[in-house]
Amino acid sequence: MEKSSKSRRKPKAAKAAIAATAAIAIFMQASPALSLVCPSTAEQHALNVRVLQTKLMVSALSCNAKPKYNSFVKRFHRELVPHGKNLRRLFHRSYGKRARYHLNKFITRLANDESAVRVSSGSQYCQNAQALFARVLSANNGYMTALANQMPFSGSHGVASCPAKKNDFRAVQRRQ
Repeated sequence: MEKSSKSRRKPKAAKAAIAATAAIAIFMQASPALSLVCPSTAEQHALNVRVLQTKLMVSALSCNAKPKYNSFVKRFHRELVPHGKNLRRLFHRSYGKRARYHLNKFITRLANDESAVRVSSGSQYCQNAQALFARVLSANNGYMTALANQMPFSGSHGVASCPAKKNDFRAVQRRQ
């Protein structure tokens, strides 16, 4: 006796769970902490802006939102350029002549991580992307950096900030 074709198919929920598990496994493998030199505050901001920019880029490609991404780049060009320079400086201090290779690898990892989020989020991903585009594009010029630093995914770049130096701690104590 043959089973019906419905019983041979995996339910959609099971397929989604398998896809989410696979995406998380990929994310966990692809996201080791980077061993860069201590990033300055400006470089930390640049890292967070790059995460936001990559999230928007993957969203644009995945959710047919290229015009919104282009608007983002045009609108915040004056903020994106110096952040790009700060990111290149961080990687140059960390890797010297191999900086470009490691920076490209880093940006690719960010895009792959975001693609894994897209896969695990299913149809909710594009709804979230539209909301993110709306929030970013409604920000005033000059505030994109602050917005990137406030996002829940801020710091998801895998670069650890350096611990405060003893002198820094004493300075904070004196101010209190």
